[in-house]
Amino acid sequence: MTETVPSFTYTALAPGEIRLLILGRGLCSDPVWCIIIHRQLSEASYQALSYEWGIESKEDPDVIVNGRAVRVRKNLHEALKQIRQAEEEIYLWVDALCIHQAHPEEKSQQIGLMGKIFGNASCVIAWLGIARDDSDIAMDWMAKKNELEEDLQCSTWGGPERKAIELLYYRPYWRRVWIIQELYFARIHMVRCGTKIISRDQFENSLAILNRFESDWKEITGNPADHHRRSRMRRRDFPSGMKYNKLHAWLKVCIKAGFESSNEHDMIYALLGISDDFQNGEITVDYNKPLLDLYLETISIYPSSWRYYSPEKYLLPMAKKMKLKLDENLRCSIKEIVDDEYFKFADGDTWGKVEPKNEVEKVN
Repeated sequence: MTETVPSFTYTALAPGEIRLLILGRGLCSDPVWCIIIHRQLSEASYQALSYEWGIESKEDPDVIVNGRAVRVRKNLHEALKQIRQAEEEIYLWVDALCIHQAHPEEKSQQIGLMGKIFGNASCVIAWLGIARDDSDIAMDWMAKKNELEEDLQCSTWGGPERKAIELLYYRPYWRRVWIIQELYFARIHMVRCGTKIISRDQFENSLAILNRFESDWKEITGNPADHHRRSRMRRRDFPSGMKYNKLHAWLKVCIKAGFESSNEHDMIYALLGISDDFQNGEITVDYNKPLLDLYLETISIYPSSWRYYSPEKYLLPMAKKMKLKLDENLRCSIKEIVDDEYFKFADGDTWGKVEPKNEVEKVN
């Protein structure tokens, strides 16, 4: 999450409070307006928006917040335009506006509540973006309850329907690391792309059907959208405390699947809420903390989690995602923390890859 400077003044939150938007009524051509209010999280009724921030631009539009113009990213503006209704106001939680992004202490505190915020929402709206690349075709096909498998079998390889589905499932939204937690905790979520809406259950059922075509449809194999379906399966199928919901396992999934974050701290912070082994304050969310300190603190809490893997496989790629300098000092710091017979320096500056003696856990 990057920072934006508001043109209005935030009022400090009381303990247990969050901010909500009351998204005003409007038609397509009307300006987007809303009011910010405070509510106790435990008592609030609202929907939460899950979306990709996108790249900041000089052409980013304004929305009216409490009577003042506030610049927001284009993708958020489009989402609010599509979500609002003509005759009814909507209570909505949106991170860019409901968190004072220029206030590090508040940001750290509110980020620590993200799991509860999305878990308490009556519905989470997964906003994929505006309609493009024949996304309406893809959404219509994914909404089919009984005919999807048959239609796919009859469709041509490389045809417009299959291409549209591929492009939908590889949108940047799906690779945002925060999306994992946002959809993981959602009691109910709907997938929206432009004007098209699909329920969570239907979307995930369609994803499961697509997986039956993996052997012949290479482009859909391991698509990032399916990682979120599998993440929700982890919560459903594996009791708390099992290895699959631990921080090191989530980090390995993110590295293998190419998840990204606009703020390097969030490669760690976005996963804390869904990691069973980090629920007792092992890491405090603090955006003022130096990235190197956060990285080394993370791997030092449970160093045994990394001992069966060459650093080139996970630890160094994780450091690269956090934009750390991959020098000899970093390698030595890693070795001091993850000190095991399986980690030995080879000749020169690279790490030796020594296979473990015992079977190790696999990351799905």
